[in-house]
Amino acid sequence: MAKDLNVPVASIWIGGAARNSDSGEAFESLNPDDDIVYRFATKGSSKNLLYAVAPANRAFASYGASPAKDRERWLQKAAEVMENREADFVGALIDEIGSPIKKAKFEFRKVLGPLLATVGMYRHADGKALPEDYPVRFSMSVRKGSGVVACVTRFNVPQIRGIRLTAHALAAGVAVVLPPSEMTLRVAHLVAGSRRAPFGNNGVSH
Repeated sequence: MAKDLNVPVASIWIGGAARNSDSGEAFESLNPDDDIVYRFATKGSSKNLLYAVAPANRAFASYGASPAKDRERWLQKAAEVMENREADFVGALIDEIGSPIKKAKFEFRKVLGPLLATVGMYRHADGKALPEDYPVRFSMSVRKGSGVVACVTRFNVPQIRGIRLTAHALAAGVAVVLPPSEMTLRVAHLVAGSRRAPFGNNGVSH
């Protein structure tokens, strides 16, 4: 189907810039109220996924080595961004997936609290050291991120999945690729935007 030039097209955000799909294809995102197309979603390919992983992996080199206090401060700022844009987050759930107002507000509150709790989570990440056989040896464990993870989100609870999964990974010093559902692009941009504001291009590609 030919695209309506008046309907916006949501691009893929990779490495601090918007990208289109290699194929040039796009999904239709329908308004749940009347099934009218109100947005097109860029149809990502396996190559696009690799494009997203590459800058995330490069960012991990420095982000994974960042001290816990910096990541705590960035997550706190991300929570503040969300809290200041509550109406946008709730409205996106209503517009994109037809969520009832009470359910949309519940989902927003369901993620904001755990996000704030995640700020200090990494302080309690315990490591284990193997016991030594000789008294002159000493073993210790060091907490460090493991690289890049993908946080796949579903259309029915996009904020709960997108925010809670990325928060835990980012708190642990892990870079994140966030492949959203084509049905919840506005939510995905809000979630990723709340991360990019404090983290810059070091944490999230979506």
